[in-house]
Amino acid sequence: MRVTIFDTEYPIRADDEVLVSQLARQVDRMMRDLRRQAPDQPPLSLAVLTALNLAETLYHERHSHEGRQEEWAVELSKMAGYLDSVLAADEAAAPLSVGFDPAPRPA
Repeated sequence: MRVTIFDTEYPIRADDEVLVSQLARQVDRMMRDLRRQAPDQPPLSLAVLTALNLAETLYHERHSHEGRQEEWAVELSKMAGYLDSVLAADEAAAPLSVGFDPAPRPA
């Protein structure tokens, strides 16, 4: 596949061409936004600034979820405990039937 970023075409191998096309458009848009802010910057500088902006976004995304992982683990543990108690109570009340009879029936 080929993508165009900031008027330059790049051949790229991709498993998910739709995703890569979307990402290329995003990078192109970011570089063009930077060009409007700093029209005298060469394309390489705009590409480096775009890479830094994307790296900062990724950094914040990763770190914004760090504290939440522990909260999620606690909540999942509570849910698992609740499900275990419900299943144990249900098994005590009525045996679980899966609709499988291991004994062959005569024809």
